Amino acid sequence: MLATIDASLPESSPLREGLVKAGLALSIAFIDGRREWIENMYAHLDDPLSEEQRAHLIKLGIDPAA
Repeated sequence: MLATIDASLPESSPLREGLVKAGLALSIAFIDGRREWIENMYAHLDDPLSEEQRAHLIKLGIDPAA
């Protein structure tokens, strides 16, 4: 899929760097045995944040409501 997206980008596209980094991160995560974690995170992308997650964002100075 990443190759298909890559082929659709102009050679000078600034999006190319993000695509390469996303592919690298995904490869490293799979090599590291984190595929199940990634699939679980993907399955729950639209879930509301837990209180623990909200507290962590606030601690980092990020407004969870944003």
